[in-house]
This record gives sequence, C-alpha cells and structure tokens, in this order.
Amino acid sequence: FPQGRSFDELGDGGVLVVDCDGEDNTRVESVSVSSHRYEIRELDLSRYTSRTEISAKIEEEAHNASVGKDTFLRIYLTGVADIDTIPNLSVFEKGLVGGSLLSVELRDMTIPVADVKSLSADKSLRGELYRTLYSGLVSDDVSVREMTAIALRIGLDAIEGRQISGGGEEL
Repeated sequence: FPQGRSFDELGDGGVLVVDCDGEDNTRVESVSVSSHRYEIRELDLSRYTSRTEISAKIEEEAHNASVGKDTFLRIYLTGVADIDTIPNLSVFEKGLVGGSLLSVELRDMTIPVADVKSLSADKSLRGELYRTLYSGLVSDDVSVREMTAIALRIGLDAIEGRQISGGGEEL
C-alpha cells in the first residue's frame, strides 16, 4: 500500500521500484512514498503508581511514535493500574495532538485495582458500586472483565465529580 488509510494499514506505505536492464539482471527497491503513517502501540502501566508517572509515560510513548513522520497514533493501555491513577483520557488525547501527531487515540484496557479490603467494606456509594460489579471484574470472560472495568471507572468518575470517560471515549 502506498499510503495508509486506517489502522488496518500500519507503518510507512511504499511502492516497489523494479529495474530490469533487458538482460537477466533485475533490481528491486522498496521506496517509502507515504506522507503519513498509522501506528499502534501498547503500553503496560503495571509498574507505575501515580497519575503523574502514567501521564509522563503516555507522553513519552506518543513522542517516540511520532518521530520522523506525520502519525495517526493509537495506544492501548494495558496491565494492572490503580483506579485513581489513570488520567481522563479524552482530555489527555487532545493535549497530545500537534506537531507530527495528527491524531491520538488512547484505549484503556487496564485492569482496575483498588484497596480491595477498604473498598469492599466501604459503606458509601463507591463501595456499593464495587460490590455490585465485583463478579464481572473477576469473570473468566475477558470481554466481561473489560466492560465491567469500564463501568467501574465511569461510576467512580461520576461519584467523584470527574469528567466521565470510558475506554478512552468521552461520554
């Protein structure tokens, strides 16, 4: 493909230039001709314990992906992360776009954790939300766990009065 059109066509697009000299000598050269590229990255957040660390790591990953060419970027955030350490992704995405980053999508695929003992014993709405969603958080079905994790984040954001976002999309 000479020019990527979506996240189904990743990397630099190009063409093959074939030179035949009329005899049996053939030379094939790959030439990049695209003006932009699509990149997908994965960032494991399990090692980071603060919102500041996670924000810095996301910024670093975005910067590294955009070096050299205009880029449409999607980053899957993975691993285990404390519920309160993930920044509001829809707001964060907007701050990353600029320069050679034409578009940034952050997809939250992390498994949320919290101080389970205190949260499960919490008599407030936070605790009730956690207890209600607990069976989905420990489900054997990955899609159920992912959807429940998003529901938990949305619910906790709403309870805390934060802008509500789920799975990287503003709601």
